[in-house]
Amino acid sequence: LAITLFADQMASRDEVFSFTDPGLIQSLQKIEHLSIDQSIDAVSSYEAYSLPELISLGFDLNLRYLHQSIEPVYPYDATIVDKEVDISQMTPLLLSTEIGQAPVLPITLTFAAINPNSDRADAAIKYIESYLLHLDKETLAMLQPSSSKPIEDPLYEEEIKARDDALAQRLSYLETTTGAERLNLELLYEYYSQEYDKDRIRLRYLVGESALSLYQSMLAQSYVRSFGDFRVFLEQPQMNDLIDRYIRNVIGLDQFIEEAQGRLRLMQNE
Repeated sequence: LAITLFADQMASRDEVFSFTDPGLIQSLQKIEHLSIDQSIDAVSSYEAYSLPELISLGFDLNLRYLHQSIEPVYPYDATIVDKEVDISQMTPLLLSTEIGQAPVLPITLTFAAINPNSDRADAAIKYIESYLLHLDKETLAMLQPSSSKPIEDPLYEEEIKARDDALAQRLSYLETTTGAERLNLELLYEYYSQEYDKDRIRLRYLVGESALSLYQSMLAQSYVRSFGDFRVFLEQPQMNDLIDRYIRNVIGLDQFIEEAQGRLRLMQNE
């Protein structure tokens, strides 16, 4: 995370990344104080793998995810209610390498080029036009970030009916019960009724105004990531092995910086 943060910051300023950057070294030195082995040993392997992911570096930026992170909706077919569990999608958090420094968001763009000298240029243009016409509404809105009109869910009525049917079934079964079971089901029915009332508002839109506003603010801090950028270098088997050796304390920070910078220099010279 620290390495990619510095790489993104430098790329956004058209600067060449270096593992010998004083700010990066200082960040890695602070991270060294964290005991990864101790945190892993604190829970069993089963618990570690079953715990929900706290941080993800692979967040897929799209409007529907943003909307769900702001307006989480409880699934109507859930059988267990646990108010302590966060059921929302992950929310993107823009980070910077220095206090007071604006964070950056790397994005990728796909371009289509048409050869004007081709005998089939007209057909190519029609294909692109047809492709754009059939894009989903969320993607079109992302291509037009100035748009602030909420996107309604075409399946809204079907979704509400399904939830109403599920609630009716719960009530029907509730009326056949007695005693402690009935008391427990009454609490569940009351909870679901309240959630469904909220969902009548939340489910109407695939993407609401809040998600559109958040997306627009994120784009204001974005830069276009080039193909084959620094992340490709980090994903090389040799770098994965080097980072793993450093994390497991097989090598120290100085050796890690020296070897990583050497591999980076080789890639830049190729």
